[in-house]
Amino acid sequence: MRLSSKAFGVGLVAVALLSTLMTTPPAQAASALQVDNLVTPTSAALPVYAYTPMGYTLEEERALAIAPATDPATTTSVHQPNEDLRKTQAAKTAANSMLGADNPAAKVRQGLVRGTVTTPGTDVELAEQKADAVTAEINNQQQQQAQQQAMAQNRAHTLTNFIKNYNKRLSWEQANTIAEAILEYSNKYHVDFRIVTSVIAVESGFRSNAVSSSGAIGLGQLKPSTAKWLGVANPYDPIDNVAGCTRYISYLLKKYNGSVDHALSGYFQGPGTTDRHGITSSSKYYLLKVNRALTPLVPLFNR
Repeated sequence: MRLSSKAFGVGLVAVALLSTLMTTPPAQAASALQVDNLVTPTSAALPVYAYTPMGYTLEEERALAIAPATDPATTTSVHQPNEDLRKTQAAKTAANSMLGADNPAAKVRQGLVRGTVTTPGTDVELAEQKADAVTAEINNQQQQQAQQQAMAQNRAHTLTNFIKNYNKRLSWEQANTIAEAILEYSNKYHVDFRIVTSVIAVESGFRSNAVSSSGAIGLGQLKPSTAKWLGVANPYDPIDNVAGCTRYISYLLKKYNGSVDHALSGYFQGPGTTDRHGITSSSKYYLLKVNRALTPLVPLFNR
């Protein structure tokens, strides 16, 4: 049978192509597959932004799926996008595992890295820098919170010791309840807790069941009418009484424009008497006793 010259030529091409494929080493075949399928970095952005269930873009997943397992020393430049994608995903996974999925830094890292397919090196570095900045800020805030908590615990412990030593009949729990109430409501009503502590020390000696001859009740020796005006439901309750006492001192400090002497004079003899007669001799003696109670507190706390 005679073959035409055209058919003969096609046969020669087919034989040559088959011979080439059969003699091509596996690594070279994989490289050819890479060149045919990878989208090499260009100035134009990749058109694919849909994400697969694994969290990759379609281009990422296709690139990772065909990346050859070869020695890095023999890897050509066409494989570099795959290495960047691997590093990007590794960094994202490490950040999420260390920082937690709900951590803002992890979200920044994940969100920024996920959108950086076209220029992995530059965009990944930018994402890492921004995520590290967020992480540093969060760590700084956490350290500050830890320091504040440690200071608050130390202050409560020191104040509890002071109250316990002042009135040795109190249990540790009772002294601690008073100390924590003083710190809480002093902070709430913006009053120096040392002033509140000194007033209570002079008024009742930290005895929550104390009742004066004039009918003043509890730690801060609140009269029933004053307690009612301040919203104190139970003046015998140490926490309620401290809340009312601190609120009353805060009110008097504002009334007398921050003058501690006038505020405490009003606490002792009533604001009406202080308005009419100022700081009387009896109120001066009261101020002296408060100052004596305050003196040992000053070196204990640095504010």
